[in-house]
Amino acid sequence: SGEAGIGKTTLAARFAREVSEGGALVAYGRSDEDLGIPYQPWVEGLTRLVALAPDALLADHVADRGSHLAHLVPDLAPRTTVDAPSIHDADSERLVLFGCVTDLLARLSHERPVLLVLDDLHWADLPSVQLLRHVLMAGVPMRVGVLGTFRDSEVDGGDPLADLLAKLHRDRGVERIHDRDGARNAV
Repeated sequence: SGEAGIGKTTLAARFAREVSEGGALVAYGRSDEDLGIPYQPWVEGLTRLVALAPDALLADHVADRGSHLAHLVPDLAPRTTVDAPSIHDADSERLVLFGCVTDLLARLSHERPVLLVLDDLHWADLPSVQLLRHVLMAGVPMRVGVLGTFRDSEVDGGDPLADLLAKLHRDRGVERIHDRDGARNAV
């Protein structure tokens, strides 16, 4: 976290390049101010991961989970043959979608570690933040790292990200990284 222009995205890109050179799958997604695109950072990141995924892995994912993820990542549809069943309850549909995202990340990470960079999370919509929390707290064994950047000055008490940061502070399995002066910089 930090102020605009301090170098959060540049630092994240350098780290992502090193991780990629080490053999991990790396994907990037960002939130844009005022666009209001649901799940925008996830759509961008998952589209890249689907493009890199082996056909057999995607086929196994779809065989087990259906093609629900194709609603979020349209590039998945041409590579699969299973149609998604209709779900008419928004809460159930969101739960199924979150499970599909977690399943795909877990499958990918069994082959290679995965790093998902989510940039500008201070502009993320509520569903994107909810999906992030679900992935982080799902309890599914996976080698997935999530590196998120945000402007702490733009995260206030009513912001979805502020709520997530507070919940992550209480949850086990989350490590906060502090700078030399002890200030909270990363989760």
